[in-house]
Amino acid sequence: MATGTITATATNEQKIWDPDTLYEIVNGERVEVPSMGVFACLLANSLRDFLNEFCIPRKLGIAVLEVLFRLKTAGPSRRPDVAFLRKELIPKNLFDDPPEIHGYPDLAVEVVSPSNTFAELEEKVLEYFEAGVRLVWIIVPRSRRIYVYSSPTNVLILQEQDELSGDPVLPGFRLKVADLFSEPLQRTGDN
Repeated sequence: MATGTITATATNEQKIWDPDTLYEIVNGERVEVPSMGVFACLLANSLRDFLNEFCIPRKLGIAVLEVLFRLKTAGPSRRPDVAFLRKELIPKNLFDDPPEIHGYPDLAVEVVSPSNTFAELEEKVLEYFEAGVRLVWIIVPRSRRIYVYSSPTNVLILQEQDELSGDPVLPGFRLKVADLFSEPLQRTGDN
């Protein structure tokens, strides 16, 4: 069996697509999305696990990480850090492994990292609600706060002593904010 190395040159560099590079489509342009930091990634994983522990046994749907959503036919494609899809919104062609879901999640979650700007997050919140997303959570690891948007203009700010609610998207889902922020540390054994 012959092996070889593919190298990119100035003329063919743009044709090589790296499937490991995360991207979004913003204003018709493909924009690379920086990777989350380690703690932000652990938070996203923990939140996805908490959501799925609640949703899967109740057959409500599934929480996913960094899935690309084509929010509108001619609109942006966004990749929330965590998203919840109720079972009615899960595409029937998942076994075809499409690169994106044409539609929107019920819940979109962004975990703030140093590369995020306020303007970028505000734009995402507006796009999510314009597409039909019903609930948006912005998690700020540094301050250990969660901004809960039920509309673009209605926001509730939660701190560690508060409890995060999934209402109205996931009625009955409750999670202590302190538990979310302590979970990644418990998993790594750094209590």
